[in-house]
Amino acid sequence: MGEGKIDGDVECTYIKIYGEGQLNGDLKTEGTVNIKGQTRIKGNLEADKIKLQGELDIGGEVLVDEAVLTGNISTNGDCNAEIFKLEGGFKINGLLNADILKINLYWPCEAHEIGGSKITIKRDGKLSFLGLKNMIMPGEKNILKADIIEGDDVY
Repeated sequence: MGEGKIDGDVECTYIKIYGEGQLNGDLKTEGTVNIKGQTRIKGNLEADKIKLQGELDIGGEVLVDEAVLTGNISTNGDCNAEIFKLEGGFKINGLLNADILKINLYWPCEAHEIGGSKITIKRDGKLSFLGLKNMIMPGEKNILKADIIEGDDVY
């Protein structure tokens, strides 16, 4: 809780970061990565589950069974998950691949390629009350940019 920095790789059962965290290596956990705040991982992330409320920046690739994200995630590599649920925004400099992919766009989202069995992408309407979202966040809002989207069921 608060602010922390770890130099090197981390292998653990689970990890909780509440506040600001920096990991200067890979993160591998058998359980859940629970983040409330802002975290930077310079290497790869491998976990059973990610729960995010905030911002996560990953220098490498992501491999998880389930990702439940509220906020922003960015990665310089591919992002692979069985289930990927996001309310917010993302920038994936590679492939975003999930069997089940559910995205509610709050902010701009960008990926080179998106793939999955069932892909659902919606514009968020929660913050649009009386144009409040336009006053708070001018410019490009809930848009998705991708070179390729490939799936069995795409909405």
